[in-house]
Amino acid sequence: MSTHLFFRELKEAREAKGLSLAQISDITRIAEHHLEALERGEVSLLPQAYVRAFLREYADIVGLKPDLVMQKYDAMLSGVAPRPSAPAEPVVPPPAVPSLEHSPRMQKFLTATHARWALLATVTIVLALVLWNVLGRRAPTTTEEIPFQSVLADKEKRLSPDEEPQPTVSPATSMATADSIILRGLTTDTVWVMVIIDQEPPKEFIFKPNVRFTMKAKDRFSVTLGNAGAVEFTLNQKKIGFLGKPGAVARNIELTRATLTAP
Repeated sequence: MSTHLFFRELKEAREAKGLSLAQISDITRIAEHHLEALERGEVSLLPQAYVRAFLREYADIVGLKPDLVMQKYDAMLSGVAPRPSAPAEPVVPPPAVPSLEHSPRMQKFLTATHARWALLATVTIVLALVLWNVLGRRAPTTTEEIPFQSVLADKEKRLSPDEEPQPTVSPATSMATADSIILRGLTTDTVWVMVIIDQEPPKEFIFKPNVRFTMKAKDRFSVTLGNAGAVEFTLNQKKIGFLGKPGAVARNIELTRATLTAP
């Protein structure tokens, strides 16, 4: 799919909904000039950490399927159309053995030869299938993305401090008996956050200003921020503060139990 056609479809979907860029900006909190650049296909003018999140938000608001839009976007970047489903691998029959009248000894030899050919053909087919699955169908690795509209619901279910059960142990003994570490954040500006909790897959969020969120892990957090100076962190009762400057990208910041005892 050409770049021009991809972004023209986005604009046509918005116009079919009767929405203005200002209305979409009010709903998503994405700046109107960023939306204009997106419709023109000038993604190089956008904050690169937010391009995919912006596309998902825009598609969801104008009535397109975000997953399908992201597939088209990835295909456009790679210049390769999405691979259609491959037909079933044909089964190659073994070479025919001439029907000849020979002595019993020769017939036994021919039967063994036929079996070897059949085994060789079977192994060839299996290897071809394995190679096709490994090389032909390998898709590019993508990071799990969470649409902005689902962030609040997800936060209410998993991240809201108001819904977490309060510990019944006293503050003096809570550190000795807890089996998890708790990361809390307070945003001062819109911020993109990607968090890896223990060995789980990464999760992405876009938080508005003045949002509090809480996450739990057994051993570690790995945090990446698109606007490092826009969220202040606390690990258990220890104030960590900001992980970088406003507008800067902070990558793979490790917060573990060792962080609690670090000076």
